[in-house]
Amino acid sequence: MKKNKLILLFILGLSIVFTSCKTSKTDNQANKNITNEKAINGLVIEKWESGNIWLKGNYKNNEKDGKFTMYYQSGKTQKEEVFSNGIKNGKHVSYFENGNKELEGNYVNGLQEGPWISYSSNGNIESKIKYIKGEII
Repeated sequence: MKKNKLILLFILGLSIVFTSCKTSKTDNQANKNITNEKAINGLVIEKWESGNIWLKGNYKNNEKDGKFTMYYQSGKTQKEEVFSNGIKNGKHVSYFENGNKELEGNYVNGLQEGPWISYSSNGNIESKIKYIKGEII
């Protein structure tokens, strides 16, 4: 009897773990997990267990391509980045959960470039750092 209870608890624990995982979909092949696809192309949306979107972005030949947006569980935007052939290339902005900017800057060929500004959660500028090809100047 004790052995049956332990097995039942183990199975229950596994089911809780598996149901709490994020789900993934592509717009053109809904209900298939993207890790099972040979080539990822098009819009990918990953969701929190709650059903709110966690990640939204486009892939081209298995590489991130275009704007990617990540969200907090609350549904508010956490981060926006731009990719080109899997490499960060363009504006980067991250946000505090209250909606204020946390960090903003630019990437060129995967390296930080130009001014990067960090903010406090109340919106005040905390620091400004300038980069050239990923190096602080």
